[in-house]
Amino acid sequence: MRKLIRLLQVLLIVALAVIIAFAFNVVHNQNYKGGYSSATICTEKARNFILKEFGDCKSPKQLLANLNKFACKRFTYVKKGVYLQYFDIDEFIFEDNFHGLCWDFACFTKITVLEVARYNGWQDVSALVCDAEYTGNGEKHSFNFVTIGNTVYHIDNTFDNTRYKNGEKPHGAREVLNKDLYLQVNNMELINYH
Repeated sequence: MRKLIRLLQVLLIVALAVIIAFAFNVVHNQNYKGGYSSATICTEKARNFILKEFGDCKSPKQLLANLNKFACKRFTYVKKGVYLQYFDIDEFIFEDNFHGLCWDFACFTKITVLEVARYNGWQDVSALVCDAEYTGNGEKHSFNFVTIGNTVYHIDNTFDNTRYKNGEKPHGAREVLNKDLYLQVNNMELINYH
């Protein structure tokens, strides 16, 4: 009888693990290819903070420059033991004090760009969080493509934060003529954008 009970316990644990993995896969894949994303949700408290910091920018390019300086000085890259790709802007700003991973930095950048663009009436501004995998080693990284009019800019506040903290000059927003070519030259394959 004990063996039967133990077998049932093991089967229940395996079934629960399968259900959790399936649920995570469904939620995780909602973010893929432009679907719903936590990187679009901004609370009133976070919006007030963002507009206080960046609302007076006179142009989208000034916003990108100011946001890059902010990221270099205020962000802190912190590896987490277990990480689910989930972003809570209030938690990132007010609890974690801008500590996080590239995903967190890219989500904050996207939300900030969209909120300030909306506030200032810049209708020709859009932003994406891009998740890419480096070909060869399988490492993943998140960054942003921001479009102003017909011009696309690559923004990587994670790498710029590292450069800044190492005494190097950050790259800031760099114009990209072709996103696919940019990814190819940098040995990256886009696996997700939102």
